[in-house]
Amino acid sequence: MNLASFQAQLKTKHLGQPCLFLDEVGSSNDEAFTQYENTHQLGLVVFARQQTKARGRLGRRWHTEVDKALAVSIVLSPPIELKYWSQLTLLAGLALQQTLVSFAPDAKLKWPNDILIHGSKVAGILTESRMCADQHVMVIGIGINLIEPSQGWPKDIQQAVTDLKTHAVQAVDQQALSVMLLQKLDHWYDQYLQHGFAAIQQPWWEAHYASYQKVRAYHEDQYIEGIAAGLDHDGCLLLQTNEKLCRILSGEVQVL
Repeated sequence: MNLASFQAQLKTKHLGQPCLFLDEVGSSNDEAFTQYENTHQLGLVVFARQQTKARGRLGRRWHTEVDKALAVSIVLSPPIELKYWSQLTLLAGLALQQTLVSFAPDAKLKWPNDILIHGSKVAGILTESRMCADQHVMVIGIGINLIEPSQGWPKDIQQAVTDLKTHAVQAVDQQALSVMLLQKLDHWYDQYLQHGFAAIQQPWWEAHYASYQKVRAYHEDQYIEGIAAGLDHDGCLLLQTNEKLCRILSGEVQVL
């Protein structure tokens, strides 16, 4: 990607100043925290061509081969109570899905933090928060599988995965995709700051792969089955069982 043309194309209000393009990092999220500690610039964005110690949610490994995946991390400090910061995972997911669907029309959200194409994971989100320079900040990390790795998918991956190129209906230009992603994220972040979670609640649910379907979820130390009925006001998944309406705070959801 060309930094000058990238910055010229990028029209955002809350993020993207500055953008850093790095060849290799351990983790783009860790690098974003480090860069913030040095610059104190909210809205800072880090792109990495390769990550050597990338991670996903629940400590899972995330594979990033050079130019086969897009890794980007964004530093923010939402002016809301910390207990609501987890909603930014869903916000980022909506922006990511709306970006990818422009290339692969079947891209869908999976609660809480994945994007699927025909049931296989093509992208994921990891949000983390820390105290940096006496301020609570969060980093939204996004990883997209652009092209299948040259040696195939690693054997330690325990879920179905895919890449954007396989399903794309148009050429995937990495710079165009990146600009669109940041602009979508900026738009929904702005809506969120103005109107709260209600701004993203319905569009997120409409893009969810399991909406109103029978699913299995982990709840209160056990797996339960029911109908995915909606998102609650705070982003929890609502699961209607035969007995009651359950709020799923975190975990995995699987369509049955």
